[in-house]
Amino acid sequence: MTTPLEAGLVADDGVVHVALRKVNGYVAGCGVGKIVQIIAGRFDPADQQACPQCLADTTESKAN
Repeated sequence: MTTPLEAGLVADDGVVHVALRKVNGYVAGCGVGKIVQIIAGRFDPADQQACPQCLADTTESKAN
């Protein structure tokens, strides 16, 4: 069973990223930057605004 991932936005890019909780806040799963707004719900790979790199990372981790 996989854990649902939180989703969030990085400032000014308009793309939905996987939000990883760190000690000093949330960061994007793809490493693009700090999450400035958490989105209600979970990261949805079917979302047309989903970050392709976060999507690739989550798909890759499920395969392993």
